[in-house]
Amino acid sequence: MLDKHTNLSGDLAEKYPNGVKFTEEGVPDFKPYSTKTVTVDNLELMMMFKMYITMQIFLMSLKDKVHISTVKRTFL
Repeated sequence: MLDKHTNLSGDLAEKYPNGVKFTEEGVPDFKPYSTKTVTVDNLELMMMFKMYITMQIFLMSLKDKVHISTVKRTFL
């Protein structure tokens, strides 16, 4: 964790009066301002679900652009 804080101004300075620390990778650390900590399990499952939803939205967007016909079959 870097000890250097960012200089904030305006609304951000009010919201984060002590600045925000960043990791070596450049990820902001908001832990000092958090009110709760939540641990989420099954992140892989969540990612799969998000991919599924994204694909459904993509397919719905194609619905008006691509004509898909179905053939009705009758079996005797």
